[in-house]
Amino acid sequence: MDALADVNVLLALSDPKHKGHRKASKWFSDLEEGACLLVCRVAQMGLIRLLTSNVVMQGQALTMREAWSFYGELIRDPNIFFVEEPEGAQIEFMKCCLNFERATKRVTDAYLAGFAIAGNFALVTFDKGFDVFKKLKLETIV
Repeated sequence: MDALADVNVLLALSDPKHKGHRKASKWFSDLEEGACLLVCRVAQMGLIRLLTSNVVMQGQALTMREAWSFYGELIRDPNIFFVEEPEGAQIEFMKCCLNFERATKRVTDAYLAGFAIAGNFALVTFDKGFDVFKKLKLETIV
């Protein structure tokens, strides 16, 4: 089954110094034959933002041009694809948001969950908080 990437997985795959790099790389290398890692616009934006952050990249931030070049190389992998929002993603996003009473930092999580549900994708993440989305097929890297 194809898996939608949370930005934390993309960053871990991208940065050999990331604490989750080995686990993310193992998960990716164990991806079942024919399955792909999918990147949506929100995860793409998050990765570009993080790659250009001196704090996140521990003083080794990429320039915006370097980050976009890096992203271009990343999606050249035959098992990584950019994917447009599937039909029904907005309604699933709204339903996932209703898991929370007030605006929280979890709105992006709700979007990714709704996207994955609408597209019938798994969601791959390091974040254990996605289990609140009951319809979501979740792959948590531990």
